[in-house]
Amino acid sequence: MYANRIYFLGREMIRKYWMLFIMLGLLGASAPRIVEGPETMPNVSSAMRTPEYWINRIPAPDQELFLPGERARLRRCWQEEKLILDLSRFPKMISRDRLKNWLTADYKYLERAACYGLNGRRWGARDYQSIKKNVNPDSVQGSKKIAWGMTVRRTALRLFPTNKTATIKPRDLEFDVFSHSGLSVAEPVAIMHISADKKWYYIASEIDRGWARTRDIGRAGSRGRVFEYQRTAGLTVIAAEVYFFREDGGKIQDSARMGCRLQMAGNSETTIHFPRRNARGELFFMRAVPREPKGVIQGPRPCTPRVIIEQAFILLDQPYGWGGAGGYDDCSEFIRRVGRVCGLALPRNTINLGQALPGKTFKMSGQSKQSVLAALPAGASFICLPGHVMLVLGSENQQTYVIHNLYGIQARDSRGDYIRRVGRVVVSDLSLGAGSRRGSLFQRVERALFLRRVLDK
Repeated sequence: MYANRIYFLGREMIRKYWMLFIMLGLLGASAPRIVEGPETMPNVSSAMRTPEYWINRIPAPDQELFLPGERARLRRCWQEEKLILDLSRFPKMISRDRLKNWLTADYKYLERAACYGLNGRRWGARDYQSIKKNVNPDSVQGSKKIAWGMTVRRTALRLFPTNKTATIKPRDLEFDVFSHSGLSVAEPVAIMHISADKKWYYIASEIDRGWARTRDIGRAGSRGRVFEYQRTAGLTVIAAEVYFFREDGGKIQDSARMGCRLQMAGNSETTIHFPRRNARGELFFMRAVPREPKGVIQGPRPCTPRVIIEQAFILLDQPYGWGGAGGYDDCSEFIRRVGRVCGLALPRNTINLGQALPGKTFKMSGQSKQSVLAALPAGASFICLPGHVMLVLGSENQQTYVIHNLYGIQARDSRGDYIRRVGRVVVSDLSLGAGSRRGSLFQRVERALFLRRVLDK
C-alpha cells in the first residue's frame, strides 16, 4: 500500500507536466504574443498592497485556526489523501522491480514530448538517449537498502538527471518542464539510486520523487539522524530569505528561505546547526548565525489569518519561477511556503486540492459562485482553478481579492488573444482575463478550500 502511495505522488508530477503541455500548447495556438503586463494590477489601490488593509477587515484576525495537535492531524489528512509523503514510514528496502519501474516510467512521456533546448533546437533521439543512459536503471540488480540524507543548500528536484532545459515552445525559457520544484535547505530525503555520472541522486522528499544534485545532499547514514534534527528543529525562517555566517566569523555558508526549520545550537536564541556536506559526501553540521536575526524566530508562528496574510505579503512582488526556477516560487509553492511558517504541511501541487479532497472543498458554478467566494474566511482559504491557486484576502465592492504568484493572464485586443506577463506575486481581484477566450479568473474558478474544512469528518 505504501509503495502505491509513493507511486501516486510520482504520477502527480508527470500529470503536472502534461497539464503544462496542454496549457501552453493552447496558449501557443491561440495567443502567440506575450507582452509585459502593467506595473500595478487594475482595481488595486496602494493601500490594498499592504497586509494591514485586509487584516483590519477580519473580525478575529488573531484567532487560531487549529487547536493543539490539529496541525499534525492536518498533515496526516494530506498523507492519507496521498498529497504529501510520510517519510517516517518510508520502507527500509525497495525491490528491484519497483525501483526500475519508477526509473523507467517517465520515458514514454519523455519520448512523446516535443521539447526544445536552450538554442531553440528541437530535441532529437540522441538527447533522449543520453538521459536514459544517465538514469542507469540496468545497474539495479536486486533489492536496495534506502539511504538517508539532508539537503545542505537549496536545490532543484528534477524529472530527469540532467541540467538541460526542455521547453514546449522554442526559446520559452521560463518554463523548463524538467524542473519540478525547489527543495529548501535542511529537508530530509530518502536516497534510492544514483545516476551513471554519479552527479545525481534519485530521491523521495515530502513533496515527491525526482532527481537532485549529489553535491546538494549530505548522506546521513541513518533515518534516525535525519529525523532527530527535524524533531528538535526550533528556529523558523520567517523572512523571504536569510543568509547565515559561520559562528566564528567566516564566510556566508548559505541561505534559508521562508518556512525552513533549523536546529538550534544549545541555549542560543539564533545560533543554529547548519547542514553541510564533507568531501566524502557525508552530512555534518556547522554552527552558524543569521545575518539578520529579526528574520528568524523560535518555533513556528501562530496559525492565524493575521500571520498567514503577513507572511504572504513579505513575498509581494517576488518573481515567479516555474518549478522553482531561479530559486523562486510558482503559484502553489508560494502558498506552501507561507503555510510552513505556521507549521502547516501543505501539498506541493495545491492546484490539485479541489479534485483530491472530494466533499471537503466548495464546488462553484453559476450564480452561487460569488456568494460562496464572499463567505470564504480571509487568510485561511484558497481558490482553485485549472492550473492556478490563490489565497483569499477579502472582498471589496462585491469583488473577491486574492494574493497569488501569477505568471500571466490572457487578454484580448483587435488582433486576438495574447498573454500579459505578470511574473510576480500580486494582489488582484478576479476580473483579470475578462474578455479573453478563456475568460476571467472569476469565470474559471471551480473550487475553493477553507483550511479547517479538511479536518471535517
